Amino acid sequence: MWHLDSADFARPRATVLLLLRTPEVAGSARAAVLTTLLAELLEDALAAPLAPAADAGVGWAVAPHPGGLLVQA
Repeated sequence: MWHLDSADFARPRATVLLLLRTPEVAGSARAAVLTTLLAELLEDALAAPLAPAADAGVGWAVAPHPGGLLVQA
């Protein structure tokens, strides 16, 4: 039996897209602006708690979407 010892480990990769759907987002210009504001506030609020994940190379984002709010990791 033959095997190859290796000290190299591949970093696991995954992509998660979460769309929080709501019809209110596309209802008016005010709703679109409020959704954009919510996305920016969530990114600011999560920046410090998720800093270790960013240091480890795991990216994430919160963005407005025509159907709701998009969370990507």
